[in-house]
Amino acid sequence: MRYLSVLALAFGMVLSCLTGTAAAQSSTWQSIDGLFPSVTVRDQNGVAHRFDADLIGDRLVAINFVFTSCTIICGPQSAIFRSLQREGARRGLALTLVSITLDPVRDTPDVLRAYAATFEAGPGWHFVTADSRELDRLVSSLGLLAGGDPRTHAPVALIVNGRAGRWTRANALAPVGALADLLTEASRLKPRTGESGGRP
Repeated sequence: MRYLSVLALAFGMVLSCLTGTAAAQSSTWQSIDGLFPSVTVRDQNGVAHRFDADLIGDRLVAINFVFTSCTIICGPQSAIFRSLQREGARRGLALTLVSITLDPVRDTPDVLRAYAATFEAGPGWHFVTADSRELDRLVSSLGLLAGGDPRTHAPVALIVNGRAGRWTRANALAPVGALADLLTEASRLKPRTGESGGRP
């Protein structure tokens, strides 16, 4: 299992370099006002969460999007997130990870729990699903579409500082160090003058 995870991580890094996307991105921080709808999701343990209040709130969050049936980029993305969780802990970041399925019919909480175990997900890493209508609201608000072809979906990650009320988009196949640097930068952001730092 460990060998397969390391192999997936190496594949992700190689793929990102070959496609010219090794850097996480240039950090342009935008307001999260209105970005995250108040939808109910369920995690891999069947626990219900309000996405905006319970999973974002005032937290430092990294989000990616997966199909558990995907055999191309989702394994490498998830291996990168596993290493990112460990690197965040090493840096002292109070980090929450959220992996949103794009396949709510197939990816039930039980399926997500098995998938999470494959990548040795630690506490604070939520694999979430929702009914199709709620999931459509959520992912469309983030500029994606639920469903689609698991072979062709883009490796998108979002980096969010809920307290500062800021987010930016990143490449989910970027090297762990680049994503961790972006999260470290996010953790140092301050709310704009006159803002409370989160959604109203």
